[in-house]
Amino acid sequence: MYEKFKQLGKDSTLYGLGSLVGKIVGFLLIPIYTRIFSPSDYGIIEMIGVTCSIIGIILSLGLDSAMFMCYYRTDDQKERRLITSVNFFYQLSAIIVTCILIILFSSQISLFLFKNIVYSKYITVAFLGIPFVTLISFCTNILRLNFQPIKFIYITLGNLIISTCLSIYFVVIARIGIIGIYYAILISAVILSIISLYLIRQYISPVFSFKKFKELLKIGIPLAPVAAFIWIMDFSDRYFLTHFTNLHEIGLYSIANKLALALALVILAFRTANAPFQFSVQKDKEAKKIYAKTLTYYIIVTFFVATGLSIFAKEALIILAPPIYLAAYRVTGLLAFSIVIYGLYHLIGIGLILSDKRKYFTISIGIACILNLFFNNAFIPLWGIMGAALATLLSYSIGAILTYYYSQKYYFIGFEIKKILKVTLVTLILTFVGTLIIFPSLLLSIVFKILLMFCLSTFLYSLLEPKEIQKIKSILKNILYKYLPNNMR
Repeated sequence: MYEKFKQLGKDSTLYGLGSLVGKIVGFLLIPIYTRIFSPSDYGIIEMIGVTCSIIGIILSLGLDSAMFMCYYRTDDQKERRLITSVNFFYQLSAIIVTCILIILFSSQISLFLFKNIVYSKYITVAFLGIPFVTLISFCTNILRLNFQPIKFIYITLGNLIISTCLSIYFVVIARIGIIGIYYAILISAVILSIISLYLIRQYISPVFSFKKFKELLKIGIPLAPVAAFIWIMDFSDRYFLTHFTNLHEIGLYSIANKLALALALVILAFRTANAPFQFSVQKDKEAKKIYAKTLTYYIIVTFFVATGLSIFAKEALIILAPPIYLAAYRVTGLLAFSIVIYGLYHLIGIGLILSDKRKYFTISIGIACILNLFFNNAFIPLWGIMGAALATLLSYSIGAILTYYYSQKYYFIGFEIKKILKVTLVTLILTFVGTLIIFPSLLLSIVFKILLMFCLSTFLYSLLEPKEIQKIKSILKNILYKYLPNNMR
């Protein structure tokens, strides 16, 4: 079993290294951009980004998930190429046609989002980049399916470096404002999409099968509402904030989310490696035990990071951003734990996929989505961004509980519930202590919180079995020895 985790650990570490560089760059840009852009500017950027993301989710029709499930059902490389080719040609054509239509109506979209058509030029440039960004995402998914994390990192880091350098040039040097960010994304996406296509050329054939397309749709369409529901839980609060508050509040919320991205990137690295991993071990005789241990390790790592983000958010903003952004620290913790729960879905819901009971996944997330809209409407007028963050946390939690219930009913997995409850209780207590106690000195506050994190790490380490500790050490040692330079081993 631990040999399986060796592959997962190796791939997660590699994906994580790429994400880590991105996070470091993101932190370096916060003190620069927060001194150029106002919270209202961040609000504009956030709303356009959120609107771009929903387009890709709606048009995917769940075909990405269907591709992952179908890919490992056959060992025939020709059949696998057909699966990836059908997905490629559909998604690219659908995105291009849709973006052309949206660009034509950019003024109306600007009026809907901001009650002003002046932002239509931002929307036009932003939507021009969607087909290329989608293409890069598709290519990296193919690399994940074929367990090629090194090439994955080449693409993601290349995109990050080029877009960051261009963004700094347009925003900091050329001083062309918000639109400079979208120029940077567009140019970088065009360059990297060409490189990405070259790297996956062997997995794409110039063919399209309507029969295979229908097969993928049959699997993907039931999953498409799940992606839309999750998007609503994750992003609909921005539209409620626009209605009940203002762009300034959305900008603060955006900064809080950027701090929480430290955790989001950890989870993204794990999920990126875990998606193909879950399906590749489904026929293993120890599959259920592997799924159970994976959840435990996930909880230990992510709760530790979420606690750190929660208690150090205020200090981070004091150091990184002007005082006008400081209020964002109040919601960082809630958003961090929401991200952790979001990452749980595919771990505790794997049983619904393997038992072909995906409709219960849709039902669970659908109920949570409806409650999320209710919570946003009720909480945001009362508590602003705090209400939005609380609505997200509650709805994600309810969705996870329902998903767990249905998944266990149809595909029982002996998850280590006692360990998970212990981790949850201890991390919540330390989070409350770390955020509620206020010190007169920034230095004293940091020292106290470091001690809290040391206590937490000691507790989490004590939960591991001796055999697990030895195996994890061995896996990490092998990964570091293989991929780090000699002077860093």
